[in-house]
This record gives sequence, C-alpha cells and structure tokens, in this order.
Amino acid sequence: YPLINNGELKAKLSVGAQERLARIAEKSAKAEVNTNIYSSRDDELEARLVADKVVSLQTGDSSGDKVAILVRSRTHLSKIIEELKAREIDFRTTKLDPLGECAVVQDLMSLTRALMHPFDRVAWLSILRAPWCGLSLKDIHLLTHTNIKGPVYPLINNGELKAKLSVGAQERLPRIAEKIAKAQKLRGKVDFALLLESLWVELGGPACLSDASEMEDAQAFFELLRKFLESGVPFSVSALETRAKDLFATHDGTTKNPVEIMTIYKAKGLEFDHVILPGLGRVPRSDDNELLTWIEKDGDMLLAPVESLEIRKTNSLYDYIRHLKTEKLRLELTRLFYVACTRAKLTLNLYAHVKSVVEGIDGAEATVNVASRSLLSTIEGSLDAANITEVAGGSAKSDLLAREARPVKIELKRLKSSWKLPEPAPALERGEFALMPNVVEERESRPAFDWATEERKHIGTVLHRYFCRIVVKGIESWDEKLVDSEELSMRAMLRGLGLSKEKAKAGARESVNTLKAALADEQGRFVLSAHSEDEAEYQLTGIVDGVVKDVKIDRTFVDSEGVRWIIDYKTGSHKGDIKTFLENEKIRYSPQLMKYKEIFSAIEKEREIKCALYYPALGTLEEL
Repeated sequence: YPLINNGELKAKLSVGAQERLARIAEKSAKAEVNTNIYSSRDDELEARLVADKVVSLQTGDSSGDKVAILVRSRTHLSKIIEELKAREIDFRTTKLDPLGECAVVQDLMSLTRALMHPFDRVAWLSILRAPWCGLSLKDIHLLTHTNIKGPVYPLINNGELKAKLSVGAQERLPRIAEKIAKAQKLRGKVDFALLLESLWVELGGPACLSDASEMEDAQAFFELLRKFLESGVPFSVSALETRAKDLFATHDGTTKNPVEIMTIYKAKGLEFDHVILPGLGRVPRSDDNELLTWIEKDGDMLLAPVESLEIRKTNSLYDYIRHLKTEKLRLELTRLFYVACTRAKLTLNLYAHVKSVVEGIDGAEATVNVASRSLLSTIEGSLDAANITEVAGGSAKSDLLAREARPVKIELKRLKSSWKLPEPAPALERGEFALMPNVVEERESRPAFDWATEERKHIGTVLHRYFCRIVVKGIESWDEKLVDSEELSMRAMLRGLGLSKEKAKAGARESVNTLKAALADEQGRFVLSAHSEDEAEYQLTGIVDGVVKDVKIDRTFVDSEGVRWIIDYKTGSHKGDIKTFLENEKIRYSPQLMKYKEIFSAIEKEREIKCALYYPALGTLEEL
C-alpha cells in the first residue's frame, strides 16, 4: 500500500497504470474493518447482530450497495437465515442447500416411499408426523406400539387403536387414510408423478408451506420426478434421492438488491461493497483418533494406523502424518480467510467467539485462546483480550454445556385438525362479452392517488405489509415493544423503495405510531384479530360487467354473526374537517369495494356482505 502512494515510483509508470493505481488507492483508503469478538459462542446473539448490521447498511447512505454474508459452511447459517426471515430482510442464496435436504422435499420423498413400498415403516411414520397430518409422538406411539415390526397403514384404519388417540388425532387420521387409500387404488393406472402431486395437494401439502421458495422447491422435486420417470431408467426412490443431491433449493429474493448469502468457496472471483463473515470461531466436525491416516503425493501414498498411547509418546509415524495434515489445514484456512476478506470493497465485518480468555499473572497481558481449526485461528496473534466482549456463559465450553442442559421446545408444525381442501372456485359464467378481445384486465384499476406523494405511497406499502404480518402471526403476539423493535426494518424497507435517509427515518417513525394506534384501537383490533375464513392480501379473480377482474383485498373475514367483511386499509391522515374528508373518501372508493363485493357475491350468494374503509391513524372503520 505505501508503494501505491509513492509519487516518485508512480511517475515512472504509464498513464494507464497511474490511473488504475489511483483507483486502487482510493478504494483502499475507504476500506474499513469491523470486528465483533465474544468470550463464548451464542449463535442467536450473532444472528441478531448480523441482521442489525444488514439493516444499518440498508438504511444508511450505503442503502444501494451490495451486501454479502459469506460462511465457511452452510451449517453456520441456520440462525442467521431464521433472523433475516423474521425481519423480512430479502436475501438470495447460491447453491447452499441440496434439494433433498429441504423439509418439503423430505416429506415428498417419504410420501413417495410410502406409495412405492407399503411396508416401509419409517416412510409411513414420517407421513403421520408430516405437517399435513402432524400427529404427536404420544399418538404415534399409541397407534404403533402394539405392532413394532408390521406395516403402519392397517393400523391407521384400526378403530380400536384410533379410539385411544387424542381428539385431534381422531379427526386427522380419517382424512389422511381416505386420501391415501384413494391414491393406492390408482397406483399403476395413472402417471405416478401426477398421482403423487395430486395426493400431496389433497393432503394439504401446499397449505403447509411457509413461503414461495418452498413451493419452488416442491415444483423442482416434481419436475425431477417426471424427468426420471420419462428417462426409461428403472425407477427407485434411492436413485431419485441421489439425483436430488445434485440439485439445489432456490431462494432468489424478491427485490432488486437482496443480501447475497453463499459459502466462501462460491464467492471466489466476486466482489461486494460490504462483506459480513459470521461464525469465524466455529470449527468443522473433528476427525480425531481416526483409525488410519495417510498422505498422498505424486501417486505415492504413506499410511499409518493408529497406535497405542505408549508408542505415540515417541515420534510416531502416525503423529508425523497428522502434523503434516494439520499444517496443510492451517495453510488452507489462511488462504480461505484471505479469499473471504478480499471480497469486500468498502467494509469487512467479522463475527467470532473465542474458546477462553486467560487473565495474566502479576500484571502480564491476558491470553486469548481460539479453536485451532477455526478461521479465527489465522489471526490469533493479533487478537487483543481488551477488545473481546463478555457474553454470559464464560467460555465456549461452559456455554455449550449450558445449551445442552437447556430444555429444547419442539414446535410441531401442522394444519388444523379441522382443515379441509378448499372447494374449487365456481366456474365463471360466460357473458355476452366473454369471447370478445380486450376484455381481460391483468390488474385491477385502483383510484388515482393524485394527492398522494411518493413518500405517502411507500409508507402505505410498508403498513400494508405489517398489517398482513399481524394477521398471519396473530395479533396477540404483537405489543408496543415488538412494534418499536421493527422500526429499523421499516426504515430499510422505505430506503429500498427509494426514499431518502431522512424521509425513510420519518416514515418509519410514522409507521410505528400508526401500528401502535391500530393495536390500541378497538376498531383496529376487530379488523386485525382472528376470525372465521379470514384472509389478508387476498387475491381473487371474477367477472365484473363482462370483464375479468384480478383484485387483491387488504382484509376479509366472516364475523361471529356470519357476516362477510371486505375491508380496505387507508393509511393516510387528515387534519381538516374529518367528517367531510370521510364522506369524500366513501365516494372515491365505493366503486372499488363494490367490485370486490360483486365478486364475493358470486361465490357466497346467500351471505350478507359488508364493505368498509379502515383508517388506523384516525381510529375509524367507515362502513360503506
């Protein structure tokens, strides 16, 4: 770096070389390294810190910059991805998870095995545990403990055994048994891929998915299955699983500038404005005490079996080979860490934990100990104990023991016991204009917002997203503290939508206040609370005045009196005459909501339907 800025040397270079060096010098001057090193391992804390860093990068002056999270192993990402999803931070993964390791694909593999092999006990037990059935372990034990080796399917239809199960299990099993029995009768008579996909849909597979990426993974599995069956190669589930290992689950992100997530190996040759390196203190699984170790060079191989402790006290061949392999690993880690660090153009953010910090004796400096096979070990000599943040647990070892002793709550993800496959939408009746051209509208035409600034539109977009989250996750889990914690995420969303730093900050504060008002307001809690047949951001297609309309309804549900409500959120505020303002709003939006009502009326001919506008900032639910 000093040579780059040496004027005497630069004067001897060509003009082009001088220009390139100037750019390098400018880039190097901007580079910034942030270290976050902790006294013990805490994956959840690290995930929160990484997410905080991403939000700060997306809300500051660098909001348009490329941000990447690079890891040594994909196993280091589980908590981080959970945190990013919880905060609705958009990201894109690159060849991280083999398709066969995705939960939805594993469930589909089990369903495939069960249909192909009725005596595959593990596959059938997996079906009972999968989200579309979701029996508790207690119910599965009660159902199968009397026959620990025989097939599971006959037990599902055993009335005596079913009577011993919980009420929920007694409701779930008949639905599952009916669908599977129907599929078994059709096996060999229809295309197997079509049969499997139809069974999965009827069991409620799509309703169990969390997001669009899981649906993409399921579709990739069915496409793989179809290609395998069409190839003419004898089919087996094990061969299908092998093929699935060569494919990767997708998560492409939904915005123009998602956070990039990949392994360091995949990042070779790439550059990002900001690089985040978590898990630098973690190590891969140990290969200590392997029975046989060896090294290869130029076609020759040197082997050494494990020896007794007495022999190994001397300089044994086994220890010599292990020493060579350890040195090789050290050099590989140094190279890998170099690759990771040099991906950053502007900032490099390091996250790691140490094994221990040993206090010095008689005024000596404290000693920092790190895991020998971690990426952090490559810079161990430059670590300063004074810069290490204390974390409850004291050391990596005690922290790990505490984690192992802590009871783990297993949350069973499953459909409601009363779940039924939705009825197909009624066929659209053809009117006199049904076959004429130019009558299909791809999107609904909403009233123009001539009065609304870009800022107001984007604040409305963010609030709509959060109202949807409240409905989906349940209003009871939201309070003022949680809303306050979302302010940075809101700011990031607004920056991503194009607002300036100052406007995004003000818009996020306004959004927080609006959400708090809705949660505290009786009308707001009525709108956002759980009801029968409730939906948020509900998409419908129907014919209105002979034209196909594709609409999205902010909120709809059926109340305790059997009335269908269709509600449109209006997130603006008004400081003038409220009564006149609301009357004008009714006139403005009534045609739009009447279209929604007309579409619903074709589906629910006998039900009373009410339409309303909800103004969270005003605490008003204005019925039309």
